[in-house]
Amino acid sequence: NWPASQRPKCWFSTIDSQVAGYGWCTAHKDTCFISSATSELLVITFPCQPFSDMNGRRWVPYAWKEHPLFKVAVRTIAHFRQRKPRHAVFENVTGMTARTHKDAHTPLEWFIDELTRDGGVAVRTLLLPGRVLLDVPRERLYIVTASGAEGAYTIARIHEIVAATLN
Repeated sequence: NWPASQRPKCWFSTIDSQVAGYGWCTAHKDTCFISSATSELLVITFPCQPFSDMNGRRWVPYAWKEHPLFKVAVRTIAHFRQRKPRHAVFENVTGMTARTHKDAHTPLEWFIDELTRDGGVAVRTLLLPGRVLLDVPRERLYIVTASGAEGAYTIARIHEIVAATLN
């Protein structure tokens, strides 16, 4: 449903391909290459299973860090750091916002700490109805970042626009 002018040019099948800037593209059914200069906006997700309320072990303290797919979240952060996009949007489940009674941090707090560890990145989280950007019935978590001197202003402005759109 994307207008042709806004449609992403390539859809890499793995985060590792995105980091490398080349790999199998599901849109073109071929190997594609992208320039490292295309880091204005990064839109990415990672598997939700470690953080989902539907995960039977989700409520075991820190079980989300032991889940086999958790390493994809770690690689997503490495990808973010390597590409250094001016703006990024990460999407996942609202289960990232919850902690067990023994966890010191929620998965979301861990993720934001890792994103901002080197400084210079403003972060805002948004909980939006699934219908806003995806065709799912459940609320979704969006983690939006902006880098550079205007990062905090940009994040606040994005939040205002989204809030106005939903009202």
